[in-house]
Amino acid sequence: RSSEAYLGVNREVQGTCADMVKIADHRLYRLLIGRKTVMINNVHDEVQFDLHHSELGLVPEIQAAMSYYPNIVVKMVIDTDYSHESWMTKRKWHGEEEFRQSLSELRGARANQAAPVAAS
Repeated sequence: RSSEAYLGVNREVQGTCADMVKIADHRLYRLLIGRKTVMINNVHDEVQFDLHHSELGLVPEIQAAMSYYPNIVVKMVIDTDYSHESWMTKRKWHGEEEFRQSLSELRGARANQAAPVAAS
């Protein structure tokens, strides 16, 4: 009986979360029309974007689109990460200024690397 009760409650929670993700997807689709930024992947409750550097101001709008549910009492918390290279090097989003600084550091590190040498 306890497993049946769990399944009943879990079904409602997962169903509600799935509906919330669908609503957020629709909001994000509308937000990105005509933009250089594109949504590239959506897995469960995670959405990945290829965010154009000229559109960094979209991040707060994306967060708002994903967290605004006026009929839900529990506040939705949106974790935002980014990476300049790969998902393995992702960092927490702390705003546009920190993003630009980390990009500048990465470019500087790449400029200081030795050039690859081909031997024949």
